[in-house]
Amino acid sequence: MTAEVYVGVDLATTAKRTGVCELTWPRRGKPRVRFLSPGQWGTDDDLVNEFIGATSVAIDVPFGWPTAFVKVVAQWNSKQRWLGPSYMDVDASKHLRYRATDLEVARRVKLAITSRNSQLPAGGKKLRFPQPGISISTNLLGATALRGAGLLELAHDRGVPFDRGSDDPGKTRIVEAYPASALAAWDLTWGGLDCTWPDVPIERLTSRLEFEDKSQITRRDNFDALVCAVVARAWHQRQVVSAADIAPHHLAEEGWIAYPKARLEELFA
Repeated sequence: MTAEVYVGVDLATTAKRTGVCELTWPRRGKPRVRFLSPGQWGTDDDLVNEFIGATSVAIDVPFGWPTAFVKVVAQWNSKQRWLGPSYMDVDASKHLRYRATDLEVARRVKLAITSRNSQLPAGGKKLRFPQPGISISTNLLGATALRGAGLLELAHDRGVPFDRGSDDPGKTRIVEAYPASALAAWDLTWGGLDCTWPDVPIERLTSRLEFEDKSQITRRDNFDALVCAVVARAWHQRQVVSAADIAPHHLAEEGWIAYPKARLEELFA
C-alpha cells in the first residue's frame, strides 16, 4: 500500500493569497507536510493537477449559495418584486445570508465551545459564541465562491470526481472545509470561531507532523490549507458528520461542510 496524499486549499480570489498544502500520509511514521507556493501552480489548471493525483481534497470555499437567496433574486429579476423578508429583519433574513450547512455547523460549534467553557477553571478566559461565519451572498466571500465554482467545474472536466451533495468518496474526491469550525471540533480554538493567528494552540497538531519547511506555517493562508488537508484525511476516514446531518436542507443545491466528529487523537491513531 502506497502513501495517501491529501490536498488542502485555502482559496482566495488571487493565487498570491491562496494557501495550498500537500499532506502525505505514509503507512508508518509521521505524515509529511509540504506547502506549495503560487509559483508552483500559477493557474487554476495547475492547481487541478494537484487534485488529480490526490486521495482526497478539501477546499475552504462555499460550494453553493443559499437556496432562498437564489430564489428571491431570480424573482426580483423576473417579476421586479421583492418577495423575500426585509434584510433588516436579522432572524427572518438569515436564510438569505446563510446556507443550511452554515447554520448547522455554527450550532455544533456553539455546543463545542459551551462544553469547553464549562470545563474552565475559575477565572479562565471563555470563548465567545460564534456567528455562522461569513455570508457568501452578502459579503466579499461571494467573489471567492465564483472562483471556486469555476475551479470545481474545471476539476470535473479534468476527470476528478465531484458531487457537492454527496459524502461518498466513491462519488466525489473534493469536499468543502471550514478551518475555524474544524479547529473548534478538535478543541484547538482559543480565540473564538474567527480567531486570528497566533491565537490557536497548534502544537497538538503540528507535533504529529513532519514539515518540509515549518516556517511557512506562520502564513495564515498556509495554516488554514493545512487544516483543510487534515479535514480531507478525516473525511476519507469517515470521521466527519454525514452530509445529511450537517446539511439538513437543500443538500444538493447548497452543498455541505465536512465537520469532524472524531477527536484529533483518533485521527492520528
